[in-house]
Amino acid sequence: MDVQAIRQACLTTATGVTGLRSLQFQNHLYGCFIVMEDIAQGTVELSGTVLRTPTFSFDLEARFDEIGLHYGFITDTQLRWGDGEYRRCWVEAFQATGREKKIETVDGMEDVLIELVGEQIPAESSFFSHALHTGVLPHEWIDKALALLSPSASLAATSAATATAAAEPEETSTVWNHAHIEKTSLKRRLRLTRRARPLVPKKHLGLTRRH
Repeated sequence: MDVQAIRQACLTTATGVTGLRSLQFQNHLYGCFIVMEDIAQGTVELSGTVLRTPTFSFDLEARFDEIGLHYGFITDTQLRWGDGEYRRCWVEAFQATGREKKIETVDGMEDVLIELVGEQIPAESSFFSHALHTGVLPHEWIDKALALLSPSASLAATSAATATAAAEPEETSTVWNHAHIEKTSLKRRLRLTRRARPLVPKKHLGLTRRH
Protein backbone atom coordinates (compact mmCIF):
# COMPACT_ATOMS: atom_id res chain seq x y z
CA MET A 1 0.00 0.00 0.00
CA ASP A 2 1.38 3.37 -1.03
CA VAL A 3 0.74 5.43 2.10
CA GLN A 4 2.53 8.50 0.78
CA ALA A 5 0.46 8.50 -2.41
CA ILE A 6 -2.79 8.45 -0.50
CA ARG A 7 -1.46 11.09 1.91
CA GLN A 8 -0.67 13.34 -1.03
CA ALA A 9 -4.09 12.74 -2.57
CA CYS A 10 -5.76 13.62 0.74
CA LEU A 11 -3.54 16.67 1.15
CA THR A 12 -4.46 17.94 -2.31
CA THR A 13 -8.14 17.29 -1.61
CA ALA A 14 -8.13 18.93 1.83
CA THR A 15 -6.15 22.04 0.90
CA GLY A 16 -8.38 25.08 0.76
CA VAL A 17 -11.70 23.31 1.30
CA THR A 18 -14.07 25.01 3.74
CA GLY A 19 -17.68 24.88 4.86
CA LEU A 20 -19.83 22.10 3.41
CA ARG A 21 -17.04 20.84 1.17
CA SER A 22 -14.81 20.36 4.18
CA LEU A 23 -17.55 18.42 5.98
CA GLN A 24 -18.00 16.26 2.86
CA PHE A 25 -14.31 15.44 2.79
CA GLN A 26 -14.04 14.71 6.51
CA ASN A 27 -17.14 12.50 6.57
CA HIS A 28 -15.94 10.56 3.53
CA LEU A 29 -12.45 10.12 4.97
CA TYR A 30 -13.90 8.73 8.19
CA GLY A 31 -16.01 6.30 6.15
CA CYS A 32 -12.90 5.14 4.29
CA PHE A 33 -11.22 4.40 7.62
CA ILE A 34 -14.16 2.23 8.68
CA VAL A 35 -14.13 0.34 5.37
CA MET A 36 -10.37 -0.26 5.62
CA GLU A 37 -10.68 -1.67 9.14
CA ASP A 38 -13.56 -3.95 8.19
CA ILE A 39 -11.67 -5.31 5.19
CA ALA A 40 -8.48 -5.86 7.20
CA GLN A 41 -10.31 -7.78 9.91
CA GLY A 42 -12.46 -9.86 7.58
CA THR A 43 -15.70 -8.33 8.83
CA VAL A 44 -16.62 -7.99 5.15
CA GLU A 45 -15.49 -9.90 2.07
CA LEU A 46 -13.86 -7.90 -0.72
CA SER A 47 -14.17 -9.31 -4.24
CA GLY A 48 -12.53 -6.99 -6.76
CA THR A 49 -13.98 -3.68 -5.65
CA VAL A 50 -17.21 -5.08 -4.20
CA LEU A 51 -17.75 -5.41 -0.45
CA ARG A 52 -20.02 -8.28 0.48
CA THR A 53 -21.78 -9.50 3.60
CA PRO A 54 -24.58 -12.07 3.76
CA THR A 55 -27.14 -9.27 3.42
CA PHE A 56 -25.32 -6.38 1.74
CA SER A 57 -23.06 -5.58 -1.21
CA PHE A 58 -21.37 -2.29 -2.07
CA ASP A 59 -19.14 -1.47 -5.04
CA LEU A 60 -16.37 0.73 -3.64
CA GLU A 61 -15.40 2.04 -7.07
CA ALA A 62 -18.80 2.58 -8.69
CA ARG A 63 -20.28 4.05 -5.51
CA PHE A 64 -17.13 5.63 -4.12
CA ASP A 65 -18.83 8.98 -3.50
CA GLU A 66 -21.40 7.22 -1.28
CA ILE A 67 -18.90 5.78 1.22
CA GLY A 68 -19.52 8.63 3.65
CA LEU A 69 -23.28 8.09 3.36
CA HIS A 70 -22.94 4.48 4.50
CA TYR A 71 -19.88 4.53 6.75
CA GLY A 72 -19.38 8.16 7.80
CA PHE A 73 -20.39 9.82 11.06
CA ILE A 74 -23.30 11.55 9.27
CA THR A 75 -25.45 10.13 6.48
CA ASP A 76 -26.90 12.81 4.25
CA THR A 77 -27.15 12.86 0.46
CA GLN A 78 -25.40 16.24 0.40
CA LEU A 79 -22.25 14.53 1.67
CA ARG A 80 -21.35 12.67 -1.51
CA TRP A 81 -17.64 13.15 -2.15
CA GLY A 82 -14.62 11.92 -4.03
CA ASP A 83 -13.21 11.57 -7.53
CA GLY A 84 -9.96 11.85 -9.46
CA GLU A 85 -6.66 10.87 -7.85
CA TYR A 86 -8.24 10.75 -4.38
CA ARG A 87 -10.67 8.10 -5.59
CA ARG A 88 -8.02 6.10 -7.45
CA CYS A 89 -5.67 6.00 -4.45
CA TRP A 90 -8.38 4.87 -2.07
CA VAL A 91 -9.65 2.11 -4.36
CA GLU A 92 -6.10 0.80 -4.68
CA ALA A 93 -5.69 0.99 -0.89
CA PHE A 94 -8.89 -1.00 -0.36
CA GLN A 95 -7.69 -3.68 -2.75
CA ALA A 96 -4.23 -3.83 -1.16
CA THR A 97 -5.85 -4.19 2.26
CA GLY A 98 -7.99 -7.02 0.93
CA ARG A 99 -4.88 -8.88 -0.20
CA GLU A 100 -2.78 -8.23 2.90
CA LYS A 101 -5.41 -8.14 5.65
CA LYS A 102 -2.96 -6.54 8.08
CA ILE A 103 -4.65 -4.27 10.61
CA GLU A 104 -1.24 -2.94 11.65
CA THR A 105 -0.76 -1.51 8.16
CA VAL A 106 -4.19 0.13 8.33
CA ASP A 107 -3.37 1.56 11.76
CA GLY A 108 -0.16 3.06 10.42
CA MET A 109 -1.93 4.72 7.51
CA GLU A 110 -4.64 6.05 9.82
CA ASP A 111 -1.98 7.68 12.00
CA VAL A 112 -0.50 9.45 8.97
CA LEU A 113 -3.89 10.73 7.78
CA ILE A 114 -5.09 11.72 11.26
CA GLU A 115 -1.95 13.83 11.59
CA LEU A 116 -2.63 15.34 8.17
CA VAL A 117 -6.18 16.30 9.13
CA GLY A 118 -4.85 17.92 12.30
CA GLU A 119 -2.45 19.99 10.22
CA GLN A 120 -4.83 20.97 7.41
CA ILE A 121 -8.27 21.32 9.01
CA PRO A 122 -8.72 24.24 11.44
CA ALA A 123 -9.80 23.17 14.92
CA GLU A 124 -13.04 25.14 14.61
CA SER A 125 -13.97 23.09 11.51
CA SER A 126 -12.67 19.66 12.53
CA PHE A 127 -15.75 17.43 12.57
CA PHE A 128 -13.50 14.45 11.87
CA SER A 129 -11.46 14.95 15.04
CA HIS A 130 -14.59 15.28 17.18
CA ALA A 131 -16.07 12.05 15.80
CA LEU A 132 -12.82 10.10 15.94
CA HIS A 133 -13.05 8.78 19.50
CA THR A 134 -16.60 7.42 19.42
CA GLY A 135 -17.94 7.78 15.89
CA VAL A 136 -20.52 10.35 17.01
CA LEU A 137 -20.52 14.14 17.02
CA PRO A 138 -21.13 16.08 20.25
CA HIS A 139 -24.38 18.04 20.20
CA GLU A 140 -22.71 21.38 19.49
CA TRP A 141 -21.00 19.83 16.45
CA ILE A 142 -24.30 18.36 15.25
CA ASP A 143 -25.61 21.92 15.27
CA LYS A 144 -22.59 23.04 13.24
CA ALA A 145 -23.23 20.28 10.73
CA LEU A 146 -26.90 21.27 10.47
CA ALA A 147 -25.89 24.85 9.78
CA LEU A 148 -23.84 23.64 6.79
CA LEU A 149 -26.33 21.09 5.51
CA SER A 150 -29.35 23.35 5.76
CA PRO A 151 -28.40 26.94 6.65
CA SER A 152 -31.88 28.46 6.24
CA ALA A 153 -33.50 25.65 8.17
CA SER A 154 -30.96 26.03 10.97
CA LEU A 155 -31.83 29.71 11.31
CA ALA A 156 -35.53 28.88 11.28
CA ALA A 157 -35.03 26.39 14.10
CA THR A 158 -33.27 29.03 16.20
CA SER A 159 -36.14 31.46 15.70
CA ALA A 160 -38.70 28.76 16.43
CA ALA A 161 -37.21 28.20 19.87
CA THR A 162 -38.76 31.47 21.05
CA ALA A 163 -41.87 31.43 18.88
CA THR A 164 -45.30 30.14 19.84
CA ALA A 165 -46.73 29.82 16.35
CA ALA A 166 -47.12 26.45 14.65
CA ALA A 167 -44.00 25.19 12.89
CA GLU A 168 -43.58 26.09 9.25
CA PRO A 169 -42.57 23.38 6.72
CA GLU A 170 -38.95 24.58 6.83
CA GLU A 171 -38.88 24.15 10.60
CA THR A 172 -40.37 20.68 10.28
CA SER A 173 -37.57 19.84 7.88
CA THR A 174 -35.04 21.06 10.45
CA VAL A 175 -36.51 18.83 13.14
CA TRP A 176 -36.33 15.87 10.78
CA ASN A 177 -32.74 16.64 9.79
CA HIS A 178 -31.68 16.92 13.43
CA ALA A 179 -33.40 13.64 14.31
CA HIS A 180 -31.83 12.03 11.27
CA ILE A 181 -28.32 13.02 12.34
CA GLU A 182 -29.01 11.91 15.93
CA LYS A 183 -30.27 8.53 14.68
CA THR A 184 -27.25 8.15 12.42
CA SER A 185 -24.91 8.92 15.31
CA LEU A 186 -26.59 6.32 17.50
CA LYS A 187 -26.30 3.67 14.79
CA ARG A 188 -22.62 4.46 14.33
CA ARG A 189 -22.02 4.27 18.08
CA LEU A 190 -23.62 0.81 18.24
CA ARG A 191 -21.58 -0.32 15.27
CA LEU A 192 -18.31 1.02 16.66
CA THR A 193 -18.69 -0.74 19.99
CA ARG A 194 -18.80 -4.19 18.37
CA ARG A 195 -15.08 -4.56 18.92
CA ALA A 196 -13.33 -2.87 21.82
CA ARG A 197 -9.59 -2.59 22.20
CA PRO A 198 -7.37 -1.01 24.87
CA LEU A 199 -6.51 2.68 24.63
CA VAL A 200 -3.39 3.32 22.58
CA PRO A 201 -1.78 6.77 22.21
CA LYS A 202 -2.47 8.50 18.85
CA LYS A 203 -4.96 5.84 17.79
CA HIS A 204 -8.53 6.98 18.10
CA LEU A 205 -10.77 5.64 15.36
CA GLY A 206 -10.39 2.01 16.34
CA LEU A 207 -10.47 2.46 20.09
CA THR A 208 -14.04 1.20 20.39
CA ARG A 209 -13.87 -1.13 17.39
CA ARG A 210 -11.08 -3.61 17.99
CA HIS A 211 -9.71 -5.63 20.83
